[in-house]
Amino acid sequence: MKKCILAVPVVFLLLAAEEGKKGANKELKTFEGTWVPVSVEVNGNKLPDETVKEIQLTFKGNSVTRKIKDKTVKATFQVDPTKAPKRFDGKGEVEEKEVHVKGIYKFENGQLTICVARGTSKELKRPKEFSTEGGTQEAPLILIVLKKAK
Repeated sequence: MKKCILAVPVVFLLLAAEEGKKGANKELKTFEGTWVPVSVEVNGNKLPDETVKEIQLTFKGNSVTRKIKDKTVKATFQVDPTKAPKRFDGKGEVEEKEVHVKGIYKFENGQLTICVARGTSKELKRPKEFSTEGGTQEAPLILIVLKKAK
């Protein structure tokens, strides 16, 4: 009887974890495709429009390819749509260094808004709101508003 009582919470936890994976996989489909920035801000400073126009992000599954001019960087990421705000974690390689990101995101009015902390340390502090206030040179905060490419 005790084993049965102990097994019930374990079964619920396993079911909840499986539902979380299904939700994350469904959420990844929302990212699918090529996106271009409407605006980009780093540590409180907006990037010039001519720089913003040279950026493109392409999502497929749990991978993303960032293209700026002729430079391409590939990364992987995982989403957690169960948190508020929704979260993601990612990593990639830039100039032969492993780079980590911890961020939040939202889909609203056909746009994807991402706010990330980026750095070489795995111990980054995730942004709590869609703001770049408090970013540093070592761990910049980046806010990107994107729309689907035509």
